[in-house]
Amino acid sequence: MRTILAVCTICVALFNQNIHAQSYQIIDLGTLGGSYSQAEAMNNSGQVVGNSPTVEETAHGFLYLNGFMHDLGTLGGTYGDATSINSNGVVAGYAQLSGDAISHAYIYTNHLLIDIDTLNTGRASVSQGMNNKGQVVGYLYEANGNYNAFLYSGGAMQDLGNFGGLSCFAVAINDAGLIAGTFTDSGGTTHPSILNANGTLTDLGSLGGSGFVRGMNNSGQIVGASGGHAFVYTNGAMVDLGPGIAYAVNNSGQVVGTTESYTGNAILFSGSTQIDLNSLIPAGSGWALTTAAAINDQGQIAGYGISPSGQTHAFLLQPVSIPMKITGSSITMGVTVVGNPPITYQWSLKGHVVAGASVASLTITNGSQTGTYKVTATDASAKSVQQSFNVNIMP
Repeated sequence: MRTILAVCTICVALFNQNIHAQSYQIIDLGTLGGSYSQAEAMNNSGQVVGNSPTVEETAHGFLYLNGFMHDLGTLGGTYGDATSINSNGVVAGYAQLSGDAISHAYIYTNHLLIDIDTLNTGRASVSQGMNNKGQVVGYLYEANGNYNAFLYSGGAMQDLGNFGGLSCFAVAINDAGLIAGTFTDSGGTTHPSILNANGTLTDLGSLGGSGFVRGMNNSGQIVGASGGHAFVYTNGAMVDLGPGIAYAVNNSGQVVGTTESYTGNAILFSGSTQIDLNSLIPAGSGWALTTAAAINDQGQIAGYGISPSGQTHAFLLQPVSIPMKITGSSITMGVTVVGNPPITYQWSLKGHVVAGASVASLTITNGSQTGTYKVTATDASAKSVQQSFNVNIMP
């Protein structure tokens, strides 16, 4: 009996997305000397930002790169937090000023922490998101206890107001300058929204209750939660991803999040199916992954969970491909695709079409050719996605 060895880089696909490798290596990012760490964002170089307390148990923003967690400090006060990082390695966050009365939004670049609150109203500012052009969005505390959105661009901070409601929080900005955030109406209901440049709002809809935005990619896909369910807003519609919160979406459309804040499981969304990331890390690792907060275009995932030490630590998941050794006469490879029906399929081997192989799965036997099998799925709008399987027959 010979063994079929298949190296399957991805086994499940959501339409127009590459979802996950079979497993992940988990990297403990450690702390700044205190009792916990929490990852909040990551760039395509795998640099991670978040917050962690020092040995004095005062939380600071951190930047994890080259295997080390770096303390970004504060603007003279006690507390700090790093909330976003772009492809140039520029970090955005906020930190308390001397005396700890208020915090200001900052950027960290070239080893310098720079206060970007040029409005200097005497009230706090908190940054939430940043794009690759260095534009930063967030919110401003108002004297009446509510909040206004802000945009920092070209060296100056602009108060965007509350868009006619009680409050408005700008959460994410993409490279096209599109701003997504959360709007609170006069009745106190929160709405995931696009904050338009002309001062108007585009309400993204609802899944049955209040909602909020957590992230956005450069295609304008927006993720968050509404009515207790995670959502992705794409092609003008809010898509229900099931119970939980969607925290981030990369430029391939991969979505990560959690089943429940702090106490849930870190998950990768595949349509309405939720893939528990705890099932994709080495058995016996001692980790309980609770929140996946960021995913980059390489499929790396950053978040936080309960580490083997029993403390909450930030983690980085590195995708790995695992050979699947299957003893027997055949193996079936396949994909699950969600798109605009009808969906057509075509398999190929080493770049050549496999005759008659036009369904979502393909079964090969020990007598079949080895090499790279690829399936291309195309929906009614002519959008397509491809997935490869490397297959060898072992003696």
